[in-house]
Amino acid sequence: MIRNDMKPERNCISGLDIQHDYLTVAQYAPDDHAVMLVAIQPITAERGTSPDESLGRELGALRNRFKFVDADINCSLRGEYAIIKKVPVDPEEKEIGTALTWELGQHIIGSVDEYFFDYEECGRSADGLQEYLIVAYRKEHVEHMTALLRRQKLTPCIVDLDLFALINVFEANYPEFKAQPAVLLHAEGEKAQLILTHHGKYIDHESIDYGAMADPQTFAELLNAEVERLCSFATLSGKGTGIPIFTAGSLFIQDGFLESVASVAGNVSLLHPFRKIGCRVGLDNDQLSAYLAQLCVAVGLALRGNE
Repeated sequence: MIRNDMKPERNCISGLDIQHDYLTVAQYAPDDHAVMLVAIQPITAERGTSPDESLGRELGALRNRFKFVDADINCSLRGEYAIIKKVPVDPEEKEIGTALTWELGQHIIGSVDEYFFDYEECGRSADGLQEYLIVAYRKEHVEHMTALLRRQKLTPCIVDLDLFALINVFEANYPEFKAQPAVLLHAEGEKAQLILTHHGKYIDHESIDYGAMADPQTFAELLNAEVERLCSFATLSGKGTGIPIFTAGSLFIQDGFLESVASVAGNVSLLHPFRKIGCRVGLDNDQLSAYLAQLCVAVGLALRGNE
């Protein structure tokens, strides 16, 4: 599915989401606070073709058909393969980078040199230590992905986790929920990622391995259990049953699946990427609704801008 009827604006920013089975692109115009173009490209496997070859072929097809404003894009890495840790550091520590490198080494197999990692401050812990959020990803995976993009004459400006892109799109579209905890649920293939967010920040995350034959009843029961555990770890015990859950990902394009899960799990609804952000892609509401669950990450990436 590609919609690019409108002429791209020069100030548009492209977000490219790379999942197992499809690619999604969204172009966002900050001046208009609207998404102008979108595309979804399935990744089809052919006999005798490796996953990398399939991805490269479909990425090339997308590059040829989609009107990218320029070569610069913001792209995703799958959060399921990332190392995400919060670590406390003495507030008097002068060599923060060195201290965090050592901390990261305690949570990985192999050498820290095999990973790209970044970090940011995330407030003080209850005992007065400065907490940092560390995100690490194997260099070989990042370099391989960026090389695929560059072969298609695309330049990755920002490389971010799909999980964090969901926080971006949630914060932009649901400002009234910012002051309360919420869970963002991203389900692809046979696994779902649950992200607990509060005040626009990542708090924690968990995974659900629901297998190839997930029925809504079983999925909802797994979801309730994991949300309760996630809230308990984040000292939000007792709030798990009432916390709002917003869903994204290809699992929820199945007809009636979201409604069935919501009837069991309760406070569950679709994460709508255009609830507050404008959408000028030339599709009517019925057509667009079929793709909303798959567009969230790409829109969230585009919202990052050219930082």
